[in-house]
Amino acid sequence: MCNLSVDRTRKFLIAVSYHSHNLTVCPLTPAHPPASDHQVMPTLRHPHAAVFSPDNRFVLVPCLGDDMLMVFGFDESRGQLTLHKQWQARTGSGPRHLCFHPEGQWLYLLNELDASLDVLAWDATQGSVQAMQSLNTLPAGFTGKPWAADVHVSPDGQFVYTCDRSSSTLAVFKTEAQRGTLTWLAHVPTELQPRSFALDVDGRHVLVAGQKSNHLGVFERDAQTGLLTPTQRLQTGEEPGWVACLA
Repeated sequence: MCNLSVDRTRKFLIAVSYHSHNLTVCPLTPAHPPASDHQVMPTLRHPHAAVFSPDNRFVLVPCLGDDMLMVFGFDESRGQLTLHKQWQARTGSGPRHLCFHPEGQWLYLLNELDASLDVLAWDATQGSVQAMQSLNTLPAGFTGKPWAADVHVSPDGQFVYTCDRSSSTLAVFKTEAQRGTLTWLAHVPTELQPRSFALDVDGRHVLVAGQKSNHLGVFERDAQTGLLTPTQRLQTGEEPGWVACLA
């Protein structure tokens, strides 16, 4: 399993299997860990995440191996998935992770293999996406192999952040308030090979897990400019692969 997500009622967990090419839906109860799976849904090759839509009616799954974004309908009363639609990404882009803008009108899809970032309009009624913009997330002049990993939007919706493992950088983008499109602002050096990062719940800090540095980098985030300043560096276990802020 490469990714876990919980629906907005907190009654069901979806686990994503990159190598088995499927999603597993498990019921959750307050007193017990996830129960045995009650649905296993096949996907296209190499799914990498499962993200619930803001209204909990859909689950969006980027499939890296087939350059496809799959959209599943989700019945929150039964915890059941049904295939709804598919959106074809660019050949060789490798869709990996995505996040919704807080207003729910747009989403940001990060592609691993070419380190591009797609801005997509989200139609909540139809459960469909439409391409609006595509940007390069790599630093100018970088000639290494693209290897993008993670994407997050600030709680106020004004900034979007992505990370790339080969260049060991975070990219900072400013959102356009009326359209959700992006303008690049800066690249910030991070821990070596940042496979995952997270914003804390109030958006004041960014935590970056350096898979090859075995450290967690902490950055203070300027809410007005979106820019990041390193403030702390903490040792972790070997090859930290994921970081999340829960409170």
